[in-house]
Amino acid sequence: MILVGIYEIAQLAGVSPQAISNWLVRKQDFPKPMASLASGPVWDAQIIKTWLKPQTVPTTTIEEDQSMTKFITGHEYTLKEIHAIVGGDMMSYLAQREGRIVAGKFKKGDMNPNAPYQVLVGNLPRVKQKAELLAAQSGSIPVFLKEGTNRWRFHGDMEAVQYKTEQAAIEVTPGSEDRSEGVAGVLVLRDVNQ
Repeated sequence: MILVGIYEIAQLAGVSPQAISNWLVRKQDFPKPMASLASGPVWDAQIIKTWLKPQTVPTTTIEEDQSMTKFITGHEYTLKEIHAIVGGDMMSYLAQREGRIVAGKFKKGDMNPNAPYQVLVGNLPRVKQKAELLAAQSGSIPVFLKEGTNRWRFHGDMEAVQYKTEQAAIEVTPGSEDRSEGVAGVLVLRDVNQ
């Protein structure tokens, strides 16, 4: 048996540890921990992986669901609708499938005021890895902005043009001063075909 804590679950799900802490409170079906240690609660990794599976849409769903084949700019979609087309992990800000980033989902606000054109990238290894992957890949991805609880407005197709990791570039980007967990870089995107 392999035991996992909040950090390891965050790595498995492709989200921040803070998101996992929120799930513990908000998701009534989240598995109960096996034990609570001084370092925090621990779970059986297999139980967590089983619970996470329905949270993502398998790639076969894309071929099976032909009712929706493209997004309409300005329209709102649920996570389930987005992932019925693109697949990948549902909870991550950059959905990944088969080694490629297939969609971007960003929350515009005080901590990311220039989204989707400038996206502040957090310090978690998986978060940084996804930003680096997008910056290195060619082609465009559909980009969505959060409008409310499970409502994402399709901004349009965008491509990454730069990933800035220099401290000076980070410090001058609006919102970086509000990020208590730190910022590893700034992902710069541009519209495609507009």
